[in-house]
Amino acid sequence: MLVAAGGAYRYVGTKAEFVAFLATGMAMLAGAIATLMIRKKVLHDAGPMAAPNSPVPSMGEKMAVRQKARKAHLAAPKYIQPTWEKDFKQIQGMADFKKKLRDAGLECAGPADRNGIFLHGEPGNGKTVFAKALAGELGLEFIPIQKVMSKWVGEESLHLFNQLHEAIARSPCVIFLDEADSILGSRSDSGQSSHLNETNAILNRLLTYLVDYRRSGVVFIAATNFIDRIDPAVRRAGRFDFIFEVPNPDLQARVGLLTSGISKHGCGVPVEAGVVESLAKRWNGFSTATVLSVPQRIPQYVKDTGKGRLGFSDFMAMLRLQQGIANRVPESTKAFAEMSYPAEQSDTIKLLISRIASSFEIEESGGQAPSGVLFYGDPGTGKTETARMIAKETGWAFFPLSGSDIARDPAILEKTLKQVRNARPAIIFIDEADDLLADRGNSPYKAATNKLLEAMDGATGRLNDVLWIASTNFADMSDAAVLRSGRFTEKVRFHKPGDASLLKLAKAFLGDSKRQAVMDVSWEEVSDVLQGCSIADAHGILMQAWNMTLTAKGGIDRSNPFTKEVLLRARDQLMLS
Repeated sequence: MLVAAGGAYRYVGTKAEFVAFLATGMAMLAGAIATLMIRKKVLHDAGPMAAPNSPVPSMGEKMAVRQKARKAHLAAPKYIQPTWEKDFKQIQGMADFKKKLRDAGLECAGPADRNGIFLHGEPGNGKTVFAKALAGELGLEFIPIQKVMSKWVGEESLHLFNQLHEAIARSPCVIFLDEADSILGSRSDSGQSSHLNETNAILNRLLTYLVDYRRSGVVFIAATNFIDRIDPAVRRAGRFDFIFEVPNPDLQARVGLLTSGISKHGCGVPVEAGVVESLAKRWNGFSTATVLSVPQRIPQYVKDTGKGRLGFSDFMAMLRLQQGIANRVPESTKAFAEMSYPAEQSDTIKLLISRIASSFEIEESGGQAPSGVLFYGDPGTGKTETARMIAKETGWAFFPLSGSDIARDPAILEKTLKQVRNARPAIIFIDEADDLLADRGNSPYKAATNKLLEAMDGATGRLNDVLWIASTNFADMSDAAVLRSGRFTEKVRFHKPGDASLLKLAKAFLGDSKRQAVMDVSWEEVSDVLQGCSIADAHGILMQAWNMTLTAKGGIDRSNPFTKEVLLRARDQLMLS
């Protein structure tokens, strides 16, 4: 700070604070100069100064002066590029959100002492588009403010406030600050760098602008994907009076987005009747960017497949291409034909796979597709492997979670759902969910259980094409609310495999191309040794016996005979009784 001493002033503080002090002073000086230049030009364009006794100009005359100054393009440096955009009529759907935004815009542009609209939400939902359309709706010029990065102290502030001064001189207008978290982020005093001090100084000055330019005809709009990073002083009433989350497109908006996208990118290829409406219904929760990205793939998809007509399954295939191959199951995951189940259980799982794959057709016919399935039964009976197999057979994205991890940190569910929302169709598999599903009356994890139920129901409605699968060894100890219809409605019991299933497993294991075991034991004897084992235990015994066989003579030799004695020793090593 400046301290008076002997008729003069001297600076007291650290070097970093002095640099920041100079940067702020330079920015204020530059802004003042720019303002004077703008006012000089406005007065020049308005004509000679009125005589002292001339009547006070009316509001209409003042507006005429402003319009004349605007048409003259002002003499200040052109840091900004104003645009005039479409209004809300060109944005289909979203009626409730558009009304809220329009009402807020009218208040900000009017005589009321209110200003500042903050838009936040997921990336790709059109925050910039809505800001531009609001400007068109209000009949105001739209002026975006860009943050200019610089390695020089003070230059960032200089560019930013030059833009603001020029924009304010064009009032009435809409001033839009995108990626606002880079400028309006939380202040910090944890460091002493000159950049940090300059950033804090910029934020302080912007907060002053938000207050000083109320009732000036300037509508301030800011947007961010990360509202939690914004400084609390920005979000309070008196700075940004209106804070809105830009939602995912509603049904009418999704229909409009798909229709316009197909019209633009469809290459004239006909689309089956009713497909657009069906896709729009299923794609609730998708962002605007995701919905628009699918029609953009039509030219390449038609070229690759040779399709002359596009149906529902084609658009779902293009959606999966757009999403990429993330969250796929491991390559080692078995297909349904390779799994070993008792006959009745095999039929149940086969039917479940068919119903999952045909979710759209089932719902279009008035039925209900699976949305929650509980796998229960003895440990080691193949519940986890079955969940992976279903994802492989259906082609749905696979998101594995641990029940114990969710019980300790329920926020995992919210993070996963954010990923799932734009990766659908998808399976969320919760392994070892005993603690998470337990009766809440005696459970220390009831908060996590509540979070799971909320996630399954959906705060704004259940997401289509999301299947929840949970596995537990103790279904009888599960909370009643978890098992009711609409949650984990369907239950599949996993039994220990019978002799036929175990024999199928053994033949597949020992006959694998990597093994091709030289059998010195009958299949009947193999079945006797494995009798009563779970799938996991049987696989473990076979693997241990094969390892012993390979090294029976000291080296690694696949031609060593696979014997009953080796199989029995392997069972004795792995089994407690």
